[in-house]
Amino acid sequence: MMKMMRSKIKENIFFNFLNEYVHNFREIGSIGPDSAVCVNILLKAIPFESAEVILEYGSGSGAVTMEILRRKKPWSTFICFEKNNTFYHQLRKTISGRNVFVVHDDAFNSAEILWSRFGIPSGSLDCIISTLPCSLLKFDELLQNAVLPLLKKEGIFIQYMYTVSTLKGFRLQPVLRKYFSQIDSDFVFFNLPPTLIYTCRGRADMRAGSIILNRQARSGERSRLNQNHLIENIVASAEKADKRTQPTKEDKHERQ
Repeated sequence: MMKMMRSKIKENIFFNFLNEYVHNFREIGSIGPDSAVCVNILLKAIPFESAEVILEYGSGSGAVTMEILRRKKPWSTFICFEKNNTFYHQLRKTISGRNVFVVHDDAFNSAEILWSRFGIPSGSLDCIISTLPCSLLKFDELLQNAVLPLLKKEGIFIQYMYTVSTLKGFRLQPVLRKYFSQIDSDFVFFNLPPTLIYTCRGRADMRAGSIILNRQARSGERSRLNQNHLIENIVASAEKADKRTQPTKEDKHERQ
């Protein structure tokens, strides 16, 4: 009886996934849930014994989510972000547990939501897993505004995408190398469709900080240019005013 129920649940998940792919293929990226082989390779780098906070972007059908729940420690916090309405409500019905939360929002808002809703500050996450399709990502923006600020220095970022976006997926590597010192890649053929997985470590403070410093430097340079321009205008105005107040030859002649 129990096996029949599990089989029915898996069947419903698959058809829900397929239906969402047909209607939202740009957002979903896959025609079915990930295989056990893919999930195992995806999660092999996560330190479940010590991880305190784990975040997942794009939980989808919950295949990865369920395995994270099975492996994580009861005291660790696991938060899923799922934008798709169907998948969100499906996840709410199928997953539960201590310190487990499902958020119906965009991944780009995660840093703000983690702080305002959960009190989790920047630099607190042990691992971020992103299953968002590459074609949907403003990838550099996601890294700068969410991933880098949230990860611990020794934290792990995992990004994977399907072969429908493989070419764009390979283009992610130069972007990742700007922010991480170590990047490992795995190609999983036994998945539908086959999957490319990036596991990134070594978020260097200097690299992440340089983004902020460069922004500050550019902002400071603009500020200095504006100040110089303002000073030049003030000086020019003062010189004009001074010229107007200086006595002319006619004024001097009249005084004599």
